[in-house]
Amino acid sequence: MGFAKSALTLAVILAALGAAPAPASAAGDAQAEQLWQQADALMQRNQYPAALPLLQQAAGLGHARAQTTLGNIFHGAKGVPKDDTKAMFWYAKGAAQGHRFAQYSLANGYMLGLGGLPVDQVQATVLFEASAQQGLVDAQEAIAMSYELGRGTPHNRPRALAWLDQANRQGDFFAGGMAKILRNPNTPVFANGDALQNFITAVFSYCWRDRFPHRRPDLDSPGYHVWEHFAPNYRDTYCN
Repeated sequence: MGFAKSALTLAVILAALGAAPAPASAAGDAQAEQLWQQADALMQRNQYPAALPLLQQAAGLGHARAQTTLGNIFHGAKGVPKDDTKAMFWYAKGAAQGHRFAQYSLANGYMLGLGGLPVDQVQATVLFEASAQQGLVDAQEAIAMSYELGRGTPHNRPRALAWLDQANRQGDFFAGGMAKILRNPNTPVFANGDALQNFITAVFSYCWRDRFPHRRPDLDSPGYHVWEHFAPNYRDTYCN
């Protein structure tokens, strides 16, 4: 999915949520930034209840970081009761302004159906990709898994590998290891995330334990069984 198409689809999603950003004046931006700085100083001292009204004022003035932080506060129950409905509302506001962590968090809301959002893997994928395009490593991993598993988009291993490579270039060595596994021609297509995770766990277990796959109760899974049926020379190709 190209950036232009992703951006257009994202705009439609956020408009439907009522989260389109309102025009802001230079004076309003300066005031919002000042309120954010005051709130941030309080949060650094773990004084979330005192920071909350300042964040709400800044968010109301269109400050994307304040909006996203409110999402974090309500999702993480930092000084307030946990409220994913409010969290997703504020994430949508931040995402409408292109805040990459807000996009990633809202994508997770759609993927899991949090805060009253419908489970919608297509919308989650659009948001993951928008965030990944801004360099958020977690989003790059997430969109890679969407392409690998056909979650909200057709299965596309080359696209998955491209995103894992980007995450790896930013120092995400787990993404680099996963990319190596997916590049191996012996790696099958996985029916779901659990099967993929179990396969990766089995590979790491074998390669990091003198190339001997120890059976453990937590590895007694379809993905692990697929791994066990590989001939030893196939297994070794994952460790080189």
